[in-house]
Amino acid sequence: MVSVRTDLVLEAQQAFHAENPKTATFLQGVRAKEETIFDCRVNFVEVLDDEGAKALSKPIGNYATLELDGSFLWDDEEIDSVSRAIGELLLRLLPKDGTILVCGLGNRRITADSVGPVTLESVMVTRHLIARDPEHFGGMRPVSAIAPGVLGTTGVESAELIKGLCDIVSPAAVIAVDALCARSATRLGRSIQITDAGISPGSGVGNARNALNSAELGIPVIALGLPTVVDLSDTDKSPLIVTPKDVDTLVSTAARSLGRGINYALHRGISSADMDSFLA
Repeated sequence: MVSVRTDLVLEAQQAFHAENPKTATFLQGVRAKEETIFDCRVNFVEVLDDEGAKALSKPIGNYATLELDGSFLWDDEEIDSVSRAIGELLLRLLPKDGTILVCGLGNRRITADSVGPVTLESVMVTRHLIARDPEHFGGMRPVSAIAPGVLGTTGVESAELIKGLCDIVSPAAVIAVDALCARSATRLGRSIQITDAGISPGSGVGNARNALNSAELGIPVIALGLPTVVDLSDTDKSPLIVTPKDVDTLVSTAARSLGRGINYALHRGISSADMDSFLA
């Protein structure tokens, strides 16, 4: 079992090998590979069974980690490549048809925890338009979105709100976007994790709540996460969560890519210009 705290399965895998050098590169119950998608390097880790889940302290499921370089923050072509890679990875995990509910988890007032709500600003919400004007919007996929807030301001668990909304919207799947916690500061704003294992809202700021996953909702739950903090706490009595000084730029740029990646996945054939026009 990994002793360090990280929400990134890739870091958990690396930590396991560091703590258990005799395992070399082999880990029972875990399969890994690397692929290039739209010029982006993507590391895949599949946690196959309970043994692998115990070793990495991660649920059984498929995990993909996009590695971002420094130019990501100011290069529009790089941002679009990352968005298209996100879209391709989502397509591999989402059902082909049906309404999709996108949930922006986290606290909008805390920058390091605002990845989810900020991402929704770039998501094309279409369910109401299709119902109102099917002639013009009928070719698009129905998409709903919600930023459920946090327990401290709503008095309601995010998972409870999302479950209730699922009863109304009847989505084919949920996409949940949240901030994550990394082990290494070099990964802050430089990695994006996509998994079909679901997520625990608030995990990125050390306040994990009820899980959002397929077991709880009865439909696929795809989680997108951006690491924005590192936990440097020595003991429970000395909590220390650190975030970079340029976290505003990291969150706004990555959230834009996440939102546009969701659009690429859900609205096949859409162009970057189409998105700009729709979201203007």
